[in-house]
Amino acid sequence: MAIKTYSVARDGETFLSPHFQVKEFRPRWNGKPDGDVVKIDDELIEKLELLSDCVNNAPIHISDGYRTEAFDKYLTGKAGQHTTGRAADIYVNGVSAEVLCVLAEACGFTGIGTINSSSIHVDTRPSERVVCFRENGTKAGSETIITSFFKKASWLHPVILDGDRISSIEYVETREPVKTTAKKFDDVDYIINGGFFCTYKEPQFWYRANGITKHEYRDHKYGMSLIKNKELHYGIVNGTDNFISGHPILLDAGRFCSYEYASEIDGWKQRSAIGYTYDGDVILLAVDKPGLTLRGLRQVMYHLGAYSAINLDGGGSTSLYSY
Repeated sequence: MAIKTYSVARDGETFLSPHFQVKEFRPRWNGKPDGDVVKIDDELIEKLELLSDCVNNAPIHISDGYRTEAFDKYLTGKAGQHTTGRAADIYVNGVSAEVLCVLAEACGFTGIGTINSSSIHVDTRPSERVVCFRENGTKAGSETIITSFFKKASWLHPVILDGDRISSIEYVETREPVKTTAKKFDDVDYIINGGFFCTYKEPQFWYRANGITKHEYRDHKYGMSLIKNKELHYGIVNGTDNFISGHPILLDAGRFCSYEYASEIDGWKQRSAIGYTYDGDVILLAVDKPGLTLRGLRQVMYHLGAYSAINLDGGGSTSLYSY
């Protein structure tokens, strides 16, 4: 990756990626053009494209890109990341700053912060930790190290379980709330909803318990299973004792999967998902309102360390219960 220098006059109409042009990052002084030179980090564009994918390619508006040192010092008192070409202030119509911050962290930005309720700052500074800017309206240029925007988002509920400590996974068919089902068990740690039904109330998933197939939907064969020797497994239903499938597949052996065939359940929705890390730990995720798109869910699961993952269910039935 490299930081490159462009001319607005010569390169302004050039597309740096499918969704971003050089002219969108041109320097401004209080809204007016501030010179012809534009510096832009390739990594910034790469991560903005990832973020664009997470919001289903809704336009990401660049309110501030490259800044001259004179304007940045006038604005914040110092020459910051905007003067290097590594930063942009952005917003997406209809998406809150809180959601954008979570997705920006999932996309790998290392400088992130809220500007107001709908706009955020992102940058690609060399850092091993996320740096938060201007949080809750603090002075421009101020910085605070935070642990994670994931922990600050009350609507996002990730759980990572040590695979070596899981003795079993049980699958129970029920159409009652997860919390109601949970009261029937006294020896489990977590319950998450899975499987879903179409408008005709027919199951759209594979479900097998104690080696007996309860439901079979041939289009959706990928899922989480428990082999007879209690070995956990992710993939196609074969030789399993207990199995629940998901739709669509989010990640398959580290590979991002396409959602062309799952457009009917895409959009900003509450969701639940399950996945494995490369080392065999299990990731459970429940997403409350305002929800995530399928691509956003995929990016979040990848950021949490998922090597393979599936969407389990969504909408009002989304539940994750912990004892």
